[in-house]
Amino acid sequence: YRRKNTAAPSLVEWKMAPPQKQPLVRVYNKSHGIVRRASEKRPMPPMKALAQFRTTNTND
Repeated sequence: YRRKNTAAPSLVEWKMAPPQKQPLVRVYNKSHGIVRRASEKRPMPPMKALAQFRTTNTND
């Protein structure tokens, strides 16, 4: 802002963009809150998780 008692413009003049308009009421999207069954993370059974580390050659 300029001081009222000076007529000379300041070296830096600040200009701000107006805020963007937003709707007063948000449109509710039905698919946003729904969790599909296939997208849920299912816990892996412990035996299946350990089976990944088993080797085929157990006679060593």
